[in-house]
Amino acid sequence: MKAVKNMNSNIDNSADKLLKKAIGAITPESPGEGFVLTVMQKVQQTSLQPARKAEPLISWKGWLLIGLIAAGMFSMVIFTDTSGFNFDTISDHYRHFAVNYLSVFLSRFFVAGMVILALLFMVQVRLVAWRYDRMQNAGHES
Repeated sequence: MKAVKNMNSNIDNSADKLLKKAIGAITPESPGEGFVLTVMQKVQQTSLQPARKAEPLISWKGWLLIGLIAAGMFSMVIFTDTSGFNFDTISDHYRHFAVNYLSVFLSRFFVAGMVILALLFMVQVRLVAWRYDRMQNAGHES
């Protein structure tokens, strides 16, 4: 048993010596003489290029249109009184559509909640975009 253990340790020792010799024979590569200068020139070129301003996905006119549509829908849900206006034909078409295609009844409260949710979502998107712009500007100043 000791002979096998000595033989294994001799093999391990000779393998270690061989590996050390192979690693010692390898010389690390060094970059060319103009490497640092080339890298620094590329860094300088990228820093001189003007940063592109991020363009919003939806312009202010688009947000205005979305806001007007949402305000119109919200005001129709809240301020519409059926005694003053006759929405029977629209109501009939809506009921027919809802029964045939949606199979659910959407109450005024549910629709008002969805409109409010959409408005809050738009406000949140705007606040996140504003914070992102502020973080980007702070990163360029430092």
